[in-house]
Amino acid sequence: MEPTERSRRSVRRAIAVMLPILALLVIESVLRVCGCAPPPDPAVLHAASSVAGFDPFVEDGTGRVTIRPEWVARGNALVVREGDRPGEFRLIPAFRETEFRARKYERMRRVFVLGGSSTFGLYVDRDASYPSVLQQRFTGRSGEPSVEVVNLGCAGFASDRCAELLTAVLAYEPDAIVVDCGHNEMLALAVEEPMPSPTVRAWRSRLAVSYLFGWLRAAWVGDANATRLDSDRLGELAIFDPSMIPESTRAAPSRESIAAAEETFRASLRAIAAATAAKGVPCVFVLPAPNLFAPPYAPAPVTGQALTTEVVIPRVIEALRNGDVNAAIATADALLAQAPQHPVGHYLKGLAFADAGDANAARRELELAVDFDARPHRITSGLASAMIDVARDAGVAVVDEREFLLRRVDRVAASELFVDHCHPTAAGHRSIAAAIDAVLSPLLETR
Repeated sequence: MEPTERSRRSVRRAIAVMLPILALLVIESVLRVCGCAPPPDPAVLHAASSVAGFDPFVEDGTGRVTIRPEWVARGNALVVREGDRPGEFRLIPAFRETEFRARKYERMRRVFVLGGSSTFGLYVDRDASYPSVLQQRFTGRSGEPSVEVVNLGCAGFASDRCAELLTAVLAYEPDAIVVDCGHNEMLALAVEEPMPSPTVRAWRSRLAVSYLFGWLRAAWVGDANATRLDSDRLGELAIFDPSMIPESTRAAPSRESIAAAEETFRASLRAIAAATAAKGVPCVFVLPAPNLFAPPYAPAPVTGQALTTEVVIPRVIEALRNGDVNAAIATADALLAQAPQHPVGHYLKGLAFADAGDANAARRELELAVDFDARPHRITSGLASAMIDVARDAGVAVVDEREFLLRRVDRVAASELFVDHCHPTAAGHRSIAAAIDAVLSPLLETR
């Protein structure tokens, strides 16, 4: 029987609807087959990683495990966008590309390394990051069970993110877990945008599995940062160039905020130690070291403060160039007399003591500069004490980077071991890998 005109129209409508859907599916398939993963969606990663049981892994059905492709950095660098305020840049967090088997081979040992951008290996090649160097050290030894080191460093991750990641990590038979955190604990103090609604986060998470949606989102957002959505901006990590920020706009965090961050850090480390102990998995804390010679951010002048950094810094630099250490110290002391917790005053005084060869006095002043930094993005002495206390109470081994990265208190050593305020150079990564190896190898021998 001949189809009626109505049925023909229905078929045409169905075809008209199905063809665009089919085209979208074809595009999605081509993107996946070609491995053209879209740029990461910072809002989804930020929201998802704050939830208990955060799982960044994908199993491909053949027993291989990878990081979700939309959260993987391509190449060695992370994406950085210019911000809205003077001196502001926005860094989009991501993981290194990694792959491992869901189930280990016999006699294999597996180590997961959790942390932030230093663990990721920001500013160095992938093979130069300390998890990779640690892998190379294990691989280079003969007559031992093979050891697999998985780098789970993600820029911006603090201790709370590392704690949420543990459930997923513990499902893959780790023989040891290394946790390197401390530099990012204060970052939450600078978050200004509101968190997107649960409904928005849920839909973004669902859509984020699509490569096509990811590319459309990236094209829509583009590089015009003045119109970025709040939900995007929240997921990015704000970084600053101190020389471009007007001193009048800088506000130091309150002591109450810092105390709250220290307590959150302590609680997260306790949770990590308890979770690994419950599974019988050895845990190693890495206590990161700040670059003491990176200049701190100056806060806005307080009432009655006549001297500012714009006045003091040139005077101290000129005195140091002339070899007049006493004049440099006196100038820094004049600033500290008006503002006793001024980070730049302590920093300049530390530089003067370092030039005078008084390493102990220099270290004391430079550490105070880190503690009082107006935009804290380095581990402070309070956070360091919290990690040491938790590790002692929980019986967790600690690799203290300060013992070898800060052994020499001088500018030359700092430039050899640090790229910036906290990220290690390739040489710094090698030193970290060696120190972790010394602690980790005996633990793995008992597995």
